[in-house]
Amino acid sequence: MIIAIGLYQGFTALDAIGPYEVLTYLPNAEVVICAEQKGLVDDHNDLVHLRVDTTFADVPRPDVLFVPGGPDHRLDTPGPPAHRVDNLGMHRRTTARRRRAA
Repeated sequence: MIIAIGLYQGFTALDAIGPYEVLTYLPNAEVVICAEQKGLVDDHNDLVHLRVDTTFADVPRPDVLFVPGGPDHRLDTPGPPAHRVDNLGMHRRTTARRRRAA
């Protein structure tokens, strides 16, 4: 099972790192941290900077797409921010049923 953690500029570090740590212990799970483009992704406090080597395009069909929260993590956020799940193009291709967290 491939679990993609989709990062974006301004993510909340604990919302990404905590689940990453837990998910890596699942048997037969491959956890992949990805972003729109390779390079540094900064948390919302600009204190944690993660180097991402995998893009969304590199993980075209994950079984699970996990998008951590952030100060503006709502799925219906208007405008062009790259972190909108609708813009990832990945959520429509996940093999698991799409679920939206409240």
